[in-house]
Amino acid sequence: SPSTQIDFGMGLGFAIKNGSPLQSALSIALFLVLGWTAIGLLILSVNQITQNNKTGLLAGALVILLAVLGSIFGGPIGGQGWESYFLIQNHLEYTPLWAPVRVISESASWIFWLVWIFLCVSVGWISARRSDFLAVGS
Repeated sequence: SPSTQIDFGMGLGFAIKNGSPLQSALSIALFLVLGWTAIGLLILSVNQITQNNKTGLLAGALVILLAVLGSIFGGPIGGQGWESYFLIQNHLEYTPLWAPVRVISESASWIFWLVWIFLCVSVGWISARRSDFLAVGS
């Protein structure tokens, strides 16, 4: 229907061409959930390592800020060549602005987020094993 072409900035108009509207919405939602979970795990890992809440918050804000700056100053939308694999917004959803196009494959985004989550969980696990939580409170 024509109402499905109204994408509210989510890139659904392009995604519908590659599947049903439900598949498109679920794909975008899944990548957003994976991405924000990974960024949250990064914040928790930095908090655990530094024992300072502000450092983790600043690390998460810095990652998000760099993603926004990468989309603004990264040249063509979504970057070009190997640079496009390091811009976070390419892995969250379709590229922003007026041209909702997936620059890299969905399998590359799956690998990107799963590696990021694995690294953050591993670093957090190792850091937590080395911490003495009973001594921190006293």
